Amino acid sequence: MLARYSVIELLRQAIKEEVPVVIVEGKNDVRIYEQLAEHVKKEVCVQPIGLVKWSAQSNCAEIIRLFKQERFQLAIKKNDNAKWIMGVIDGDAYQYKPPKFQIHGIVGLFKLSLYSFESYFVSSDNLKDLISRITNINKKQITNISVNYFLDKFQTIKNRLIKASVESLRIFWNDSYNPKYTYGKSWDAIYKNDNGYIDNLLSSEEVEINKFIQDNSIDGERDYKKIINGKWLINSFYKCVLDILTILDKDCQKISVDRCMYCMSKKIELDKCQWKPRAKYSNYEQLRPFLDLCLDNPEFDEIKNVINVLGNP
Repeated sequence: MLARYSVIELLRQAIKEEVPVVIVEGKNDVRIYEQLAEHVKKEVCVQPIGLVKWSAQSNCAEIIRLFKQERFQLAIKKNDNAKWIMGVIDGDAYQYKPPKFQIHGIVGLFKLSLYSFESYFVSSDNLKDLISRITNINKKQITNISVNYFLDKFQTIKNRLIKASVESLRIFWNDSYNPKYTYGKSWDAIYKNDNGYIDNLLSSEEVEINKFIQDNSIDGERDYKKIINGKWLINSFYKCVLDILTILDKDCQKISVDRCMYCMSKKIELDKCQWKPRAKYSNYEQLRPFLDLCLDNPEFDEIKNVINVLGNP
């Protein structure tokens, strides 16, 4: 399908060719959503919003703006046309923002239940898959003992990310408030917390942050993927995983994970520890090709199910 169509032209073309259109934010999303469609054997045309006619920016706000157009809403509501086109937007912690920021009644929009697409990659299943692909540990060897070890090590960082996210959200409730940290800032500073800098920065707002958490019934274990910026989360989580692996490959028998066969043997050969990464990885970007192979895990079923019904009678 040719680029630079308007959303109405894309809708007409989809109906004519009987190939549903999925409009996403950017180039990385295109690749992922095409792969998800392949998983459910659904033919779709995935278009980045930046290549849609009249779009001014490549972001979720632009998808919302174009789908809200009265002319487009009239067209999509006719004759069950909504099954032929879908705009995907991030969750963006909307449920924790004031009513004026809520998105309701826009036909054709699908809002992710988590903060953003990156959030879906943070899970026990994806962790097992990733480790088995970048080390010599077989996925079947990775039990809950090892998974819980990684998750426990990430807990302190996760709690800090939640607090920074809550602090970021407070400006939506009071536009004159000057937050100590915002979603637009770096995940790296939160992760490193040099000399306790982030903890100290947020400590002055501890009472208000905890009140926000309580007032919005935020459960850290249940809701962290909804409230933490997706890019913060995925970068921090897999940085933590890589940092742990650099310790594990020195001698996994001394740490609370599933010991590999070399470290279990009488003749311990530390240089052959199966937890040792096959290459030198230092950040999430280097892991992305491996994570892209995790799309068959259940975390992505929500998105696959929505894609699968597009174009159906």
